[in-house]
Amino acid sequence: MNVIVSPKFLKFVLLGGATWLFAFLQMYLYTQILSVSYAPAYAITQVCIILVNFTLARHWIFRSIAENPFTQAGKFVFAVLVFRFADWCLFVVFNNFIGIPYYLSIFLAMLLVFPFKYLTYKVRVFNDLRA
Repeated sequence: MNVIVSPKFLKFVLLGGATWLFAFLQMYLYTQILSVSYAPAYAITQVCIILVNFTLARHWIFRSIAENPFTQAGKFVFAVLVFRFADWCLFVVFNNFIGIPYYLSIFLAMLLVFPFKYLTYKVRVFNDLRA
């Protein structure tokens, strides 16, 4: 229960929501206004989101600047890839095998992965063992 109410967890939730909105707006800008095709627009958006998330997680949420930033960035990107894959696998199970509607499957997969993502970033990526 302590994890749920911690200020760091609340910041993590806020950052997740803000970067989702940022990604949505970026995609709109690239595809609808600048007429960039979807694949490169999404690639640019992903790079921007990863950089923003890493920087804010490192300096604002976990305040973990003692370790080499490139080492942390490598661990962060690896964790992002693992959690994206886990999220996708859960989505496939929920949507394709159980028959849960598309958007609800996305939400449920993200909801299940989210606390594990937080704990992994906190303990493994940013080595923050404090409460």
